[in-house]
Amino acid sequence: MTENENLTEEYTDAEAVKPRSGKKEKIISFAAKVLAVVVAFSIWFYAVGTDSRLQERNVNGNLIDIQGVGSGFSVIYGNGETADVAVKGRYSDIINLDTDDIEVYVDASEITQAGQYTLSVNVRVDNGITLVSVYPEQITVYISTNQKKQIPVKVKATDYQIPSGCTLNSEIIGANYITVEGPVDVLEKISYAQATVSPGVVSDSVTIVSAVRLYTASGEEFSSPYVQVSVSETAVKVNVLKEKEKQNEFI
Repeated sequence: MTENENLTEEYTDAEAVKPRSGKKEKIISFAAKVLAVVVAFSIWFYAVGTDSRLQERNVNGNLIDIQGVGSGFSVIYGNGETADVAVKGRYSDIINLDTDDIEVYVDASEITQAGQYTLSVNVRVDNGITLVSVYPEQITVYISTNQKKQIPVKVKATDYQIPSGCTLNSEIIGANYITVEGPVDVLEKISYAQATVSPGVVSDSVTIVSAVRLYTASGEEFSSPYVQVSVSETAVKVNVLKEKEKQNEFI
């Protein structure tokens, strides 16, 4: 056997054992694509199956709205009540539900006179969502008749310094009475309004704008979300009077 024949034979043997890398890579690539399709289909099938099943969700702390209160009436008990709601629906419909998506209310439109009433709690949800339960199912409200009355406005000066031999005189610029409106039961507790000023060091007349606050007969400050006040602030003129001016004021 010649030298050339040996080389040819060795080359042929090498070709026989050499792996066909290109074909193998194609097979691996195809298998990977098939696996990716299978995984994607499995995820889609799981998602569809999960979303199609009806599930329950609790949404707690929903503020109960009191609707239909007639003109001339106010709710003085029952505002601020909350309810816990359970709903059922598709996963995608209920997973992000919160209190802004659920309307919880009672209907007071049939009430025609003041008094205490027990009203059923109603729930309104979007289409495709079903109400399972609501707690409480009823709440108690107290409805009162609205009324108006006038009360005097007083002035109180605090935290001031004036020259020796002088006195401080404060007066309301404008009406000495204001109107308050609200439930009769609440208005009975209000006796007067007061504007408090703190002029500090003062030697001459000065005008100060002050908030007007409500007070009971015993001098305690009073506030209520059911009361409307015709004036929330007023101007107060603070006068520094010398003794002679003070005497002339009373002549």
